Amino acid sequence: MESIERLKLIVQVAQMYYEYGQTQQAIANKLGISRPTVSRLLAQAREKGIVQIIIHNPLGYCSKLEEIFRTEFDLKEVIITPLVGENPILTLAEIAANYLYRILKDGDTIGVAWGNTLHHVSQFLKPKNLSNIRVVQMKGGMGLSGTNIHASQIIEKFSTAYRGKAYFLPVPAIVDTVSVKKAFMSDSSLRRTIQVGAEINVAIYSIGALDSSAAQIEAGYLTAQEIYALQAKGAVGDICSRFFTIDGEVADPALDERTIGIELNDLKDKEYAIAVAGGKEKAAGILGAMRGGFLNVLITDEETATLVLEKAGIKYPA
Repeated sequence: MESIERLKLIVQVAQMYYEYGQTQQAIANKLGISRPTVSRLLAQAREKGIVQIIIHNPLGYCSKLEEIFRTEFDLKEVIITPLVGENPILTLAEIAANYLYRILKDGDTIGVAWGNTLHHVSQFLKPKNLSNIRVVQMKGGMGLSGTNIHASQIIEKFSTAYRGKAYFLPVPAIVDTVSVKKAFMSDSSLRRTIQVGAEINVAIYSIGALDSSAAQIEAGYLTAQEIYALQAKGAVGDICSRFFTIDGEVADPALDERTIGIELNDLKDKEYAIAVAGGKEKAAGILGAMRGGFLNVLITDEETATLVLEKAGIKYPA
């Protein structure tokens, strides 16, 4: 049993170190003991419960949500953030860019979609000195879209950041007929891009929402009436202009046949299939994409994540 004097010394050292912020050497000098003795006394303070260290994680709720998503949907990695700032998409885009910087390695073939989210991701890319990198446009990108979602600019920024070779798909994402698609695909340069696309091991894209602001309408590929028709067929979202239901099934096979770019099933075997999506309008699409197995990495925000779990009927921490 410790003597009263010893306990007093332990408490005194603990207070000087934890409450007053003094260094171990300063405490040793003031008390006339060695610094190793101070270290041992601090260790004893923790062992005896005199000092208890409690970490208050401001992101604790998000960490719990991440674990639920990983286990419930068999995801490789989940990053959920409590959004800050006036433009939440910028937060997600910066997180996605940092994630890419962490995982990318020499020899990767990176598949990149286009759209507002990927435009912002491209703005946050940090240069990384890599070799033998290929950057592939995953879906057609010609249309009426504004410069902020223009495919070639996004691909160029990715290839510049990672010192890679760019492969473009300078065709519409959706064409009028299958025969038109076949005519486009007869071009040797486009076939080469598709061939390289089959070797993508890191894919990054967003999940589109089916509403009046859908990127497909802005790009001139679909009308609002066609979006309504897709909704009537159960479509809840799209990846690379491939529309799917809440259960992860192709919503309109005929439309899918007229779409140029990576197919949904091709995403299932990627080393990294990274979906960057946030906003309540995308919750159903995120759920459908996870059920379909079209992603293994999810980057989203806390509010959206909670809505996804509600739609899935999964309990989440209060």
